[in-house]
Amino acid sequence: MLASILVGLAVLLPAFTASAGQTAHQAEPLTLAFYYPWYGSPDGPSRRWVHWQDIDPDARTIANSGNFPTLGAYDSHDPAIVAQHMQWAHKVGLDGLVVSWWGEGGHEDRAIPLILDEAAKHDLRIALYIERTPGDRTGPEAGDATADEMLDLGRKYGTHPAFLRVDGRPVLFAYVRVNQQLTDEGWKRVFGRLQAEADASDQAAPIIIGDRPPRPIRALFDGWHTYDPMGQIFHERGRYTDLADWAQHVFADWIANGKDTGGITCVTICPGYDDRYFRKPGVFVERNDGQTYRTLWEQAIAADPDWVLITSFNEWHETSEIEPSIEHGEQYLEITREMNEQWRASRGR
Repeated sequence: MLASILVGLAVLLPAFTASAGQTAHQAEPLTLAFYYPWYGSPDGPSRRWVHWQDIDPDARTIANSGNFPTLGAYDSHDPAIVAQHMQWAHKVGLDGLVVSWWGEGGHEDRAIPLILDEAAKHDLRIALYIERTPGDRTGPEAGDATADEMLDLGRKYGTHPAFLRVDGRPVLFAYVRVNQQLTDEGWKRVFGRLQAEADASDQAAPIIIGDRPPRPIRALFDGWHTYDPMGQIFHERGRYTDLADWAQHVFADWIANGKDTGGITCVTICPGYDDRYFRKPGVFVERNDGQTYRTLWEQAIAADPDWVLITSFNEWHETSEIEPSIEHGEQYLEITREMNEQWRASRGR
């Protein structure tokens, strides 16, 4: 099945110093998983369904998910759920989670204090994943609201003991949507604002890891990543002999792009993918009883990035989760634990 799926900067701103913008970092090797606190349940603190659709607990089906969580259609604001997630993450050796964030005061934002406090109990670190751009996106002040938001996040959450920091600076990831919503000039304004704030105060500007930022502004970022490798696998399946061949070539390219600008290098792996429950025609990459995930892990270890990113811990709509499900049990947690041990050993951890 796997073979059938897969066969067939330029702009450098010298004014930016170590306070903000891209600089060379000696980042410790980390394994991080993308995490979604966007779920809600009428029986939980949210008092309503959020993100889950047409749940049938007896049939164990959810209309907008290919699998059914072992914990059921849960509430991301439930302390018991968050505690269980952190226990699982710690058990398999994750260093932390990159938590989806959609704006101040939103459903996801209200879950962050609980996530941070629970992560601290399990020696996990938390970064935030900025999912959208606020405010003006094209005018003369484009980027100001994004910079202000990033600085506010640093003040509000960045000093928490569980928040991920590199060189003393809080780490934020920026999803590809954010890269696309702001122009290159807007991003230059973002980094200029971060620099100015760092120069004028004691607040450290955040580390920004962009999702495939455009080449002309790539050097502004402190690192870059790809959130979704599975769409690329799906669409490039005819160019490579098998999954290992694809990963060997593509991961090497990702590492080279990161090293070209001296930033933190990331390789993203995924157990499988199926978004056909809400996208048409959608993308589907078979899990192959764990072999897809193992192969990507093996090639990630060989590529030797700074950080291994896992898509995802619990993105149930795209069926990319490693969280236990009725369909797979704890299989993908166990593979994560096993392969993560190999990754740690390869980096002398």
